[in-house]
Amino acid sequence: MELQKKHDRIILGIDPGSLNFGYSLIQQDGSQYTLIIKGILHLQSINDQIEKNKKIFEFLDELLRTYLFDEIAIEQPVYGKDAQAMLKLGRVLGCCVGFAVSHKIPITEYLPKNVKKVITGNGNAAKQQVAYFAARILKTPLESKTYDDTDAVAIALCHAFNLSGIPTMSSGRSWSQFIKNNPDRIVK
Repeated sequence: MELQKKHDRIILGIDPGSLNFGYSLIQQDGSQYTLIIKGILHLQSINDQIEKNKKIFEFLDELLRTYLFDEIAIEQPVYGKDAQAMLKLGRVLGCCVGFAVSHKIPITEYLPKNVKKVITGNGNAAKQQVAYFAARILKTPLESKTYDDTDAVAIALCHAFNLSGIPTMSSGRSWSQFIKNNPDRIVK
């Protein structure tokens, strides 16, 4: 007797930060997406970067034990004017990649512009717009003060769309063709 899988996949979305670490888990069942949890791991009180990374690693380990997620999607840092801040962000990213590799979980990086384009249709959308459209996709309110957690939701959704073959900015497929081929997936 074969066990039935209850969902297609659970995706952990990460908006990495050395002060505010945004995270979300979404469950994908076909073309349905459900928010499991979202939040922010606050790291401002930890001064040592190694201790911050340890806290992040332990937090991710606890999430994995609790929710058994299948994939990780993370925002890729682009550039920054402050070299020290970028170094800290790079260490956080390295910690997340190390976690994924050590647990044999696929991890994919997404540029912020690509996430915004996929979720809102505009690669230059404001964080508030990204949160608004992610909430519409999930059919649930997404309130946030800093948008680190709603950005993580958008990153997870972007990954789910990518895995489902929904057109993304870099896929070369058009939205008009997707709509024509998939009228049942259009949110009204």
